[in-house]
Amino acid sequence: MVWFTLIFFFCFLASLFRLVGKTDTTWQVVKWGLVEEQVFTDALAPFVSWLRSLALVARSEYFTQHPQLVQTYVTMTLQFICWVLSLVLFMFLIFVLTELLKFIQRVCGLKLPIVWPDETMRWWGRLLISMDNLTYFLWFWTAFFWIGFNYYSIFAKRTYHFSSTGMFSFMLAVQVLSWGMVIAASLRYTLSTSMEANEVISLSMDNIWRSTQLFYISAPLLLYSIIKGVQDYMRYQMYGEDISFWVGGDRGAMSTNLVKYWTLLLIMGAIGAWIYYCVEGRKHTGVLSAVIIVTLIALDVLHPCTYLWVGRTKMSPEKAAQLTWSQALVTRGWWEVQIGRLILNQTVTGFMKWLGPAWFVMMPLLTLVMPYIGVNQAFMMIGSATNR
Repeated sequence: MVWFTLIFFFCFLASLFRLVGKTDTTWQVVKWGLVEEQVFTDALAPFVSWLRSLALVARSEYFTQHPQLVQTYVTMTLQFICWVLSLVLFMFLIFVLTELLKFIQRVCGLKLPIVWPDETMRWWGRLLISMDNLTYFLWFWTAFFWIGFNYYSIFAKRTYHFSSTGMFSFMLAVQVLSWGMVIAASLRYTLSTSMEANEVISLSMDNIWRSTQLFYISAPLLLYSIIKGVQDYMRYQMYGEDISFWVGGDRGAMSTNLVKYWTLLLIMGAIGAWIYYCVEGRKHTGVLSAVIIVTLIALDVLHPCTYLWVGRTKMSPEKAAQLTWSQALVTRGWWEVQIGRLILNQTVTGFMKWLGPAWFVMMPLLTLVMPYIGVNQAFMMIGSATNR
């Protein structure tokens, strides 16, 4: 059943990609011959007319300048609504089939030759969680996709435009769902650890902050573990080598170095993005939105990056205070102590913890004046949904 759940998930992704990449405007029910094209067109005519009037009201100035895009907007919106309705219909059919099998096996007492969830939809929820846990390593690319897309948005020219009002409504709904998943995941993790330690369940900003940091920090580690796992498996298959222990050196040190340089790269990349924006990017549309997002990513990993680089310095504060200015300026340990004091303190840490939630609260409001923020966040939700 876990395999079935994984297949259903891939079918969902395939339908999503087909929705985005579809260029044929002929409806599928017409192609299948279930409904005549004229009958189907007449049935949708009132709804199409309503969508057209909505488009002209919401983007009257834009569509006045580009009247040829009105029909594109109507077709795109109609296809999306039909896709959502098809998804709801599919879920309803799964629900009916599950309830039917539950009735057959529990009430009628018949034993079916197949194993199928018969305990209501909660069983499907457990299967989705199991599938996510078993295939978590497959989604290491989502953080790279999210970071790469934002840098692409900085240096590439925008060829798409969205209504600020529509994007505001969309982002408001996305933020409610996104934070619902984050809080649920944090609560689940806290529940698990509290049961092991026999402690009271609590959800703090630390849990949410660490969850966000983990999304970025774990990306290179997952890729590294996949590469090493494939290498070990190949050695076992080709040479019969015992892979029950590590023989390739200290992978813990390698993992630490990966995180150190990866987080430093994110911070330096954000600095470079601001330099590009000040020199050239401010002349183009939508660049500032992506620059702000990569800056927030850099601030999310600033704390662990600083700790890995200077958190274990051998220079003590007392010894640093004894150095003269000329000695301090050329001593690496003195700089490490100063950077640690500047960043690794309660004030900066408290600010960082609340920065993410404050950004997610402000983001829907910013889409009213910077709708491209909503576009980037929409891609973020598509890319990272599997990690939640």
